[in-house]
Amino acid sequence: MKLSIVLGLAAALATVSHAQQLASESPVERYVAVRPPSSSEESVSERGQLAPIVGTVACTPYKTGTLQAKTKDGELAYARFSSHAHGVDGKTPILLTQIHGKALRPQTFTFSTCNGTFMSTTPSKGAFEGSPDAQFTYGHLSPAKSVGKNCASAYEHGTINKPQYLVKSDCSESDNGSQLYQWWELVEVPGKDGKTTLYLQFVGVPQVGDTYDDYGAPDSTGSFALVKRSGTIGKGESSVDGTWVGVEYLSGRAVTHPYQLVLS
Repeated sequence: MKLSIVLGLAAALATVSHAQQLASESPVERYVAVRPPSSSEESVSERGQLAPIVGTVACTPYKTGTLQAKTKDGELAYARFSSHAHGVDGKTPILLTQIHGKALRPQTFTFSTCNGTFMSTTPSKGAFEGSPDAQFTYGHLSPAKSVGKNCASAYEHGTINKPQYLVKSDCSESDNGSQLYQWWELVEVPGKDGKTTLYLQFVGVPQVGDTYDDYGAPDSTGSFALVKRSGTIGKGESSVDGTWVGVEYLSGRAVTHPYQLVLS
């Protein structure tokens, strides 16, 4: 008899304890405690906690040649990446055209056509430099020896009234705002003499205004231009006087001292 009473009391206490636990839990917690989710429900829950899926950009080498910077007056100078010592803060190579007023040795570059959706660019034909039959394609610009590894990129993006360096940085394969820093337009302009001139322009903004993410540009109505800039580069004992190719966010303003890159 005593054993039956003890067992009955224990069962009652267990029932009360379980009821108190359920009362303190939210309906969702009670549901999970009573019936664990199936494997399919777990996968749905896990998917809900994952970051948005980002696609990748696939690129194919297209044109290779030396890179020259052309002024408004038609003056040409070879463009090449500096050493690390002559780069930003003495670390990151920049796209130079002169050191101490002297011309630089040529460097070979490769333009690769790239797919992707973030920048919303598609190959097309149109007018450019007096030609109605120019061909426009889009992608990355790299030193020929490190295609797919290093890209010519804006050091910063969209800073008004402060031209930025073009630097050698790691290429990004992510189809997101990282492409704002390294997306180029190649314009193939056929001449009357049968020769085709290849111009390179920095894009900087998507073709549509609703695809900005955390890397986003400041204003979808703005545009970028390549400019000629001079000053002291490098750091400390390694500093020198240099001229480089900068990229400037215009935001409706006219460009001063423009540069035009030619791949030949």
